Amino acid sequence: GLPPPVPAPAPAAPPARPPPSLSLSLPLSVRQGCAGDASNYVSAVNVTTLLQVAERRAGAGLIDPLEHVGRGHYWLYRGSKDMCYRVGSVDHAAEFYERLGGRVAFVNSTVGSLHCIPTLTDGTPCGVEGDYTEAHPHGLEACGFDGAGECLQHIYNGLARPVPQVQSSLRFFDQAEFDLPHAGLDPRGGFVYIPRTCEKPGAKCKLHVFTHGCGQQAAAANYAFNDTYARRAGFNGWAEANNIVVLYPQIHYGDRANCAAQKGDCWDQGGSTGEAWADKGGPQVRAVKAMIDKLTASSEQRQPAM
Repeated sequence: GLPPPVPAPAPAAPPARPPPSLSLSLPLSVRQGCAGDASNYVSAVNVTTLLQVAERRAGAGLIDPLEHVGRGHYWLYRGSKDMCYRVGSVDHAAEFYERLGGRVAFVNSTVGSLHCIPTLTDGTPCGVEGDYTEAHPHGLEACGFDGAGECLQHIYNGLARPVPQVQSSLRFFDQAEFDLPHAGLDPRGGFVYIPRTCEKPGAKCKLHVFTHGCGQQAAAANYAFNDTYARRAGFNGWAEANNIVVLYPQIHYGDRANCAAQKGDCWDQGGSTGEAWADKGGPQVRAVKAMIDKLTASSEQRQPAM
């Protein structure tokens, strides 16, 4: 099995924020996505509306100032056979980041995949539904396209070519100390990939957070198999070659689920955890931020992370 986590003091929880006014939010009726309660009409959400919502929330202190977005690199993907991300919806996300000054790369319907993580050779044949086995898990498609590598190379400059991942560097850790009401973290734990160089005292390493898609969590039964996506999505070889720690937090609501999205163990993409879902006070945002704080604190103390 994977090595046990290194104990560390639990981070202090940030002060709770009052729920924002509904006037600061995007109405559910015009949100986009593949959830059953999302709008079927892409034109209902234009980028100007999205920017206005973000500006209101930033002005209220619910999210950081939007000028930070202009310093970011953003990689977006939509397969040509994707029936979940509707045509036009990811275009809006790309334009949103571009209008705020972000550096955007958008692979838009040029790879013949379904709604998935595209890989060079791992997973089902490109554009074919998985058969829910370890050999062909749903959501990984062998498209001759290194989605993880293209993403990381856009976000980080000058990366070395990937090397084989080190199996013992993918570790399991206890998520219990990070869980919050409505956050829905898997009580069994999450995963973190720590390259060998990053274990050394004084090592300077990057941190990348991978939040799985619906049905890609460790507890997904016939969709995934324990560490399937953490092990096979394609990030770890790049991480090993370039000193990037990869955090794979895991969602599993189980009996706590109160809607279809939560029953599918989806990260909140539309307000299922409350009105503050996308703000600094949102339960999942706070939980992942606490994991990041612990990892970076462990690095500064020259100890193996988590």
